[in-house]
Amino acid sequence: MRIKQHHIRLTLLVAVLLTSMTMWGQLQVVSSNAYLQVTTNVIDVDAVILINGIDASTQLQFQGAGTLRWEDHNGTLLSTTTNVTVNNATGYRLKVNGQQQAFVWVIDYSLYALQGGDLIEQESADPCQRIELRNEATARQIMYGDSLGTMHTLIREFTLSYDDYVFTGDSAASWQYQRVDSTLIGLPSVIYLPSPYNNTRYVVRGDQFALQMGLTTDSLVIDYYAKAITAHLTATVIERDGLNEVDRSSNTDVSGSAPLVVQFNANSNIPIAAYHKWTIYNFDNLDVLARYSDTEFRYTFNETGSYIAKLEVAGEGTDCEYVDSVRIIVRDSYIEVPNVFTPNGDGVNDEFRIAYRSIKQYSIKVVNRWGVVVYSSNDPTKGWDGNINGKPAAEGTYFYFIEAYGTDRDSKNRYMKYKKCGDINLLR
Repeated sequence: MRIKQHHIRLTLLVAVLLTSMTMWGQLQVVSSNAYLQVTTNVIDVDAVILINGIDASTQLQFQGAGTLRWEDHNGTLLSTTTNVTVNNATGYRLKVNGQQQAFVWVIDYSLYALQGGDLIEQESADPCQRIELRNEATARQIMYGDSLGTMHTLIREFTLSYDDYVFTGDSAASWQYQRVDSTLIGLPSVIYLPSPYNNTRYVVRGDQFALQMGLTTDSLVIDYYAKAITAHLTATVIERDGLNEVDRSSNTDVSGSAPLVVQFNANSNIPIAAYHKWTIYNFDNLDVLARYSDTEFRYTFNETGSYIAKLEVAGEGTDCEYVDSVRIIVRDSYIEVPNVFTPNGDGVNDEFRIAYRSIKQYSIKVVNRWGVVVYSSNDPTKGWDGNINGKPAAEGTYFYFIEAYGTDRDSKNRYMKYKKCGDINLLR
């Protein structure tokens, strides 16, 4: 697959700071340009001083008293006054009354500006997982010498920034843009990054010394058009109101009582993810039951069994795709009948209700001792409240007759049939 290249030329702009900054004690830099004292991550020097442009007026100045001697790093005498004029890539040793007060290394930072070049997208072995940005700009190494004459590299850190698209929850609204800032040690010729899930702009700024000096610099910039596809498939059981239905849903898997209504959501990185294909099939015989092209939908599983919902997501103009699936289990039918209920209004066991699961057809009759029907229903979620024609029924024994069919099948491939009868005691 050919990847289109995008690039922008890099230029460095300099902002001048008219200031003087105390280094330590009585030693100062005299400069009309921005400068920085670097004391961390340096070896055997008191400081590396970066000055954004050295001219004839740029000096180091000592404001204390005593017999002074300024030497360069080779031991050559430069000055015995309070000031010494500085040059690029030179070390300066200050002795006061014969004792070394400080050793610093001075660098003209303006000579180390980023040199023009392009940031270009190059073809990756797997653009669905990783992208490669080739950097054609250059950043010279900044070298300094220590008091013993050994040269060291001053580490330059550049900041790579972009907006990523991150899934943070469990719904399509959970996609959020997040700013990502990472550090590049030096300026590598190729920058390897995980493929983003949205169109984004990569910006390289720095180095850290320019930022600390407040210098305004143009940046390496590239607009990247996403190819990677991802989704976060969710399948949620829609619970029914009947509290006497066993296994209405599960917190650990997608399973429950039939008819099992499941809400499916792709939660993909739209608009990069442009095409969605859902296939629902029986796990045991692989029969396809339904196909959908929506990002979300509901499906009702009416029979006991094991099912698979497979999601395939693809994009426009990209070979990347994403595939995921979830297993759904509709459990066997079940009926359990209590033998006592207490319709006394205390909110506990006030109705005669069966406990059930995966029942597709149901009928119940409750009769008194003389065979008179006092309650009947075709809805397993409902129960007898212990009243007859709106008035409390007498305490005692009543008899129930239940006929029902489950959503599972017997050995002859017939729906499981239930015929139950027994007595129920009404207590107040």
